[in-house]
Amino acid sequence: MITAISDYIGYFKLSKNQYTNEQLQAYIDRFEEYVLRDLLQCDYDEFIADLVDGVPVSPKWLDLYNKFYLCDECGEWFSLGIKDMVSCYVFYHYSKESYIQSTITGTVRLKGSASEPLASQNSKDFIIYNQYVKSYNAIMHKALTNEYEYGFNLKCKEIINQFL
Repeated sequence: MITAISDYIGYFKLSKNQYTNEQLQAYIDRFEEYVLRDLLQCDYDEFIADLVDGVPVSPKWLDLYNKFYLCDECGEWFSLGIKDMVSCYVFYHYSKESYIQSTITGTVRLKGSASEPLASQNSKDFIIYNQYVKSYNAIMHKALTNEYEYGFNLKCKEIINQFL
């Protein structure tokens, strides 16, 4: 739809190889639709139908899809766009859950011989999740204040102050 395995480079760099590509694709397939349905609600099908090569063609959807900065009486709103928002959400879940593995003896936390996963407010997972939240809220605000009519209702996400 919007993101692909090849998008997870640079800022969204994930450790990938021939064995993990299938797992990353499963996360993309699961969470991309989830995030878009959560954001767009009953307009999801209309948005998906408007995509050509993963990018909407009509101004109505491009208005939300593209990066924007908005300042109004409600505050400042910034989004790097819907693709970035989806990438944040997929990255967060893939990265967070890559430390955990289900085995025959139960669910275990993976740990290298000389390393321990970082679980603090400064970890990249935490920062990227909050970027997803800020972008989600900005897109929602813009949809409710711009010239186009959308069929979804206002919902806001909350910034997290600790890992869930």
